[in-house]
Amino acid sequence: MRMEREDAARPLPEDNVWTRFVFVDHAGIPKCKAVHRDGFEGRARAGVGLAKGVLALDPSGALQPASGLSPVGECRLVPDISTLTRLPFARGQAMVLCDMMEPDAVTPWDGCPRGALKRVLGRLSERGYRSVASYEVEFYVWDLDGPLDRTPYAGSYALTAAAEVGEEVLRLDFAPPMFTFHDPDDNLLVLIEDEET
Repeated sequence: MRMEREDAARPLPEDNVWTRFVFVDHAGIPKCKAVHRDGFEGRARAGVGLAKGVLALDPSGALQPASGLSPVGECRLVPDISTLTRLPFARGQAMVLCDMMEPDAVTPWDGCPRGALKRVLGRLSERGYRSVASYEVEFYVWDLDGPLDRTPYAGSYALTAAAEVGEEVLRLDFAPPMFTFHDPDDNLLVLIEDEET
């Protein structure tokens, strides 16, 4: 399967200096390569080289040889320009999500986590389902003296100190009810919602 490249001409924000070409590894850790604005247009079409072995690094950074991946052999990080986003916390920088492609920059690499997700979403769609997904946001609430929650694990009074923040979180809109679907071919667990409901 080859992908068409029709979005490579989208311009960068005027003050942008660096663009992070972001990919997510097999442990779910976002990583990137940075591209200077002078090279962005060419790299948006051709992608940026990445050793496939980078996907064999565990969260500690150690190479896992049993993966079959090594520093020899490259894929290309090809940006999905529709995801180009200015980073408000990093002046002069933007980020763009990338697909990992074979060296021709148009054939998807089978080891790409984003590509695997697209394949699973396609299978769900063929079966009449659509995916509904969300992040599980976990965070600590701190004041100038450190974390507000200094209670033992699962202490019911832990929410007292952070009641105001808790109230704000509860005001957020939440997704509709979901159920799980297991695709035995890929051994994946996916949250989906039936389009009929």
